[in-house]
Amino acid sequence: MLGETRLWPLTYRDDHICGCGKPKTTCPFWSDVIDSLPDQLDADRAFRRILSRTVLAAPLVPKSLAKRLLPDAHDQITRFYAQIAAKSGATVAIDSSKNPGYGLLLDQVDGLEMTFVHIIRHPLGVVYSWKRQRNRSQDVLLYRQSKPLFVAAIEWTASNLLAEIMKRRVRGKVYTLNYEEIGTEKADTLINKIVETHDRQGARRINHTMAGNPGSAVRQAEFLVDEEWQTGLNMAEKLLYGLLTYPLYFFYVGRR
Repeated sequence: MLGETRLWPLTYRDDHICGCGKPKTTCPFWSDVIDSLPDQLDADRAFRRILSRTVLAAPLVPKSLAKRLLPDAHDQITRFYAQIAAKSGATVAIDSSKNPGYGLLLDQVDGLEMTFVHIIRHPLGVVYSWKRQRNRSQDVLLYRQSKPLFVAAIEWTASNLLAEIMKRRVRGKVYTLNYEEIGTEKADTLINKIVETHDRQGARRINHTMAGNPGSAVRQAEFLVDEEWQTGLNMAEKLLYGLLTYPLYFFYVGRR
């Protein structure tokens, strides 16, 4: 488990916690990977461009144009994941990045055999996760960011629409999973199927989470579906953000 690796320029040189339980700057895995990059400054610049909103346009434009919008991104992504493979010895890595444009960039990297899992979470759960993020404990924080809640609602709709476009353009296999199904037999069967497809050598697994939700740094026996939004959002918030997201959400519900 790598978490959201695309965020490493924002999370590596801080005191946030890796999935292994150590601060990222002292995590032996990530420090080894990043110190081994041929040119850290160029890699940092390229990934910061990837973090810009320009990457959101990648599923909407021809691949050749996407490369021109993000110069050097392809080469730096290739080198970055090559170091991850070399330092981990693993043949399977789970990257939980949520940006569809970044997924399309990954799919274009030679040497990576990609499988995409589109996880659909209740939109109000996503909105509420941003509302409570301000109160998260630094002891388990992997990445801090804030945004207006209406922006989170709009981004939920936009990112899922872009994911639908991306899924039709990538070379790798694509699966769809509901957030509420994580931890169930259906999700476990899917994950095992994907891992068995790629992990032909039985290489060891790694758990060094670069960035993601705070719960990623907390070791627990089982996954618990987070439905705190049902009581954490007031009725006015549910109505407002529901208007921005429910048309697409009900489309997904109808396809289940």
